Amino acid sequence: DRRRELDFWRDTVTVDEPPLGDRPFDPARDTNATVATVATALPTAVTETLLTTVPAAFHGTVDHALLTALALAVTAWRRGRGDTGTVVLLNVEGHGRDTDAVPGADLAATVGWFTTIHPLRLDLTGIDLDDAFAAGPAAGRAVKTVKEHLAAVPDHGIGYGLLRYLHPDTAAALAPGATPQISFNYLGRPTAGADTTADTPWLPIPGFDRGGAQSPDMAAAAVVDINAVTVDTPDGPTLHVHFSYPTGLLDRGAVTALSHRFTDAATALARHIRHPQAGGLTPTDLPLVRLDQDDIDGLEQRYGPLETVWPTAPLQTGLLFHALLAGPDPDAYIVQLVLDTRGTVEVPRLRRAMALLLERHPNLRAAFTAHPEHGYLQVVPSHVDVPFTVADTTDDPDPQAAATRLLDTDRRTRFDTATAPLLRVTVVHTAPDRHLLALTNHHLLLDGWSTPVLLRELLVLYATDGDTTVLDRPRSYGTFLTWLTARDTAASLAAYRHALAGIDEPTLLAPEHRPERSAGISEDLDLDLGAELSARLDAVAAARGVTVNTLVQTAWGLVLGALTGRTDVVFGATVSGRPPQLPGVETMIGLFINT
Repeated sequence: DRRRELDFWRDTVTVDEPPLGDRPFDPARDTNATVATVATALPTAVTETLLTTVPAAFHGTVDHALLTALALAVTAWRRGRGDTGTVVLLNVEGHGRDTDAVPGADLAATVGWFTTIHPLRLDLTGIDLDDAFAAGPAAGRAVKTVKEHLAAVPDHGIGYGLLRYLHPDTAAALAPGATPQISFNYLGRPTAGADTTADTPWLPIPGFDRGGAQSPDMAAAAVVDINAVTVDTPDGPTLHVHFSYPTGLLDRGAVTALSHRFTDAATALARHIRHPQAGGLTPTDLPLVRLDQDDIDGLEQRYGPLETVWPTAPLQTGLLFHALLAGPDPDAYIVQLVLDTRGTVEVPRLRRAMALLLERHPNLRAAFTAHPEHGYLQVVPSHVDVPFTVADTTDDPDPQAAATRLLDTDRRTRFDTATAPLLRVTVVHTAPDRHLLALTNHHLLLDGWSTPVLLRELLVLYATDGDTTVLDRPRSYGTFLTWLTARDTAASLAAYRHALAGIDEPTLLAPEHRPERSAGISEDLDLDLGAELSARLDAVAAARGVTVNTLVQTAWGLVLGALTGRTDVVFGATVSGRPPQLPGVETMIGLFINT
């Protein structure tokens, strides 16, 4: 199964690098007996930033920060030695327990050797080194570049060793590739949570900076073997980095210069992250859409920090098309729910409840924008403020009529679908201890099923003053979109082609109708079948094992057939669109309906 990775690994090691040392590495001469070490330690403030702030800002891990600092350091160090290359090839060592190589295996408590070592190619082409070391935007671009390179490695790199050493055909294909001259291993933070005041902390052991004794006759691990570990001190965590090298290849001054470059690069990343625009998403953070880094950066410049970017659901695409097509005309898909409340409404508490509601359900923060290649996207900012209008009509001669006019204006006011959020709140004080609370949203965000779910959460959050622990964990609308993108489009098309086969025209109920005459105005006719007939329909449906909806659609089909003189009719229908395969789908908030 790992053979599918062969091209990736072959491309990884296809690198033409000049020797880092004064000559090429010779395993017979450059043994552990010749190895010396230069040690450095990052300041606590820089260490804490690399361990926490940088990974959080870039939606990444500590490895992304450390490897970015290393790639910048090596590239700048080589440039100082006359090498203008921008590709760094290194071996990365990992604990190997985070792999899915054996499905279902949990290696966390298993004793054995699982270490993985694999080559990693980091290409900093286009990164302005001077700007990066000055903590400018190039520093952030470097982190994003390294993050994407790491994300491209299949299954944490476990396949490389299998292909390189255990299969003769693939071994022959990979053998001509370059051997990384640099090795990197981050040992983590082994003393975290331990009693560091004890007389015998288990790591690091004095005198064994490289993790243990090595055979002096064994070939050195690399031209530069870098081991890093975070050690907790009374002043805070400190990253200790050891640069080990064969003395026949490099002198101490050169390796010391490299360690200084690493410190400078790490410090630059720590300074860069203080910039308010620092951080952001990368393409692998957005598996449901295909955006490159420039696309993402453009969206972040427009909307600020983003939580995610999603595709639109089918009906969202249709509603958005109609909303944009209407132009300045009234938008038929603006929905307003008005609650007539008794008692005191605490507006600050209501604001907090709405803010928490949007934190729990990111899709309520979505804005919708077009992409020239990928159609419509829903962009979810990390934070948006809900527009609040508070009005008082108690001084008006007819407070209720004045409130109704105000809310009618609110309902007719269009949303800019490209600006989040597509919902707003209006509170109107109409009488002592009486308020009208209007929740106005675009149909793009919510369907009818979602409304009582949303309302319940809002009222609970209001009543408890924001205690989210009384609510169940929210189910993300993103899980529905993920399920949706996995559907077999070809099979769906085939099913509908079969169902609609032989229909040569739509069922025209009003063939003389001209849409331009109605100017978008519609009217409703309500028909009440009464309790007796409704009860009979329920009984008939139950007796025949169908739903009432089946009977209603059958009746509607018979009416259309009689009115049009056709025996083959077609009409649209709305479905809930909530797949029962998704756990908790009945409590999700969003637009699931389809037609």
